Amino acid sequence: MMRYVLLEALRGGPKHGYEIIKWLDEQTGGAYAPSPGAVYPTLQLLEDLGFVLAGQEDDRRVYALTDTGRNALGEHAEAIQHFWARFSGAADPGMGRPEFGFVQDELRELTRTVWVRCDPRSLGAMTRPPAKSGRRWSDVRTTCARSSRVMR
Repeated sequence: MMRYVLLEALRGGPKHGYEIIKWLDEQTGGAYAPSPGAVYPTLQLLEDLGFVLAGQEDDRRVYALTDTGRNALGEHAEAIQHFWARFSGAADPGMGRPEFGFVQDELRELTRTVWVRCDPRSLGAMTRPPAKSGRRWSDVRTTCARSSRVMR
């Protein structure tokens, strides 16, 4: 979801990373301002994917939306509308604070990633996953559980 939110921030024109963070903070009434540690790696990914073009302005990297990025925005318009609904009061009232919606998005993305990685077609010639993989997923679940307790 973060990548499409950043693309949305660039829809109005080029911005550097701090401007994107500030824009999101303003657009959400202070409810959401992603950290630089989340924004800059995602911008790098978007550049690698060809969704944004990075240039230099003074001593800052400035990011601009490419045609590929605009197409991605169009393809994910519903997800972006869902994001903005959290701040307009149109979101599920049972969700409470907007942060819960972000957690849901991340859990959906994690679930998708796990299922893709466990897809037998992605395992190549193996007929079954290695024995250690079950333990690794258990370790991931345990790490997530610990992290969620820290966030309370």
